[in-house]
Amino acid sequence: MRQLIPTPSTAPHAGAASEPAGRAVGVLLLLAVGLVHLLDAPQTYHDTRYVFWMYIALMAGTVIVAALLLHTGAAWAWAAAGALSALVLVGYLLSRTTGLPGSGDDVGNWLDPLGLASVWLETALVLLSAYGAAIARVAAIADPAQRRVLMAAEPARPRYGLGRAGLGPVDGAE
Repeated sequence: MRQLIPTPSTAPHAGAASEPAGRAVGVLLLLAVGLVHLLDAPQTYHDTRYVFWMYIALMAGTVIVAALLLHTGAAWAWAAAGALSALVLVGYLLSRTTGLPGSGDDVGNWLDPLGLASVWLETALVLLSAYGAAIARVAAIADPAQRRVLMAAEPARPRYGLGRAGLGPVDGAE
């Protein structure tokens, strides 16, 4: 019998959000949120000083959470990314509806380019974080049978693979 190169097992796929590419997208979104607020920071320094310091805290938070997400794809890291983005979205909504204390200049200013970019990035990050946290929780379940039931997109088991002698059946598939 020919020796075949091992192919992926039947273990459930962990999902794009817990793999390096999905985590990299999350990191880039976090850093982009920080960049948008860095671009707006000089204006807020002169207008509303406490908003400027909240921007500084946000930028530091995005770097810290991005580092956590680079290190681990655990559910708590995704939850931190989602919570940070959700808080920024709430701040944006408050600044455009009721206004922030001492700063009513942005009330009704829904079409500000930096604001729109920020809302888009934060919404994308909240959605990716929800997906990443859910997938990470499922991947953490130890029982493969239970994990298979919970995973929506389990990859099909390959029937054929590339061995040393060419294509052939894998794992006894005939």
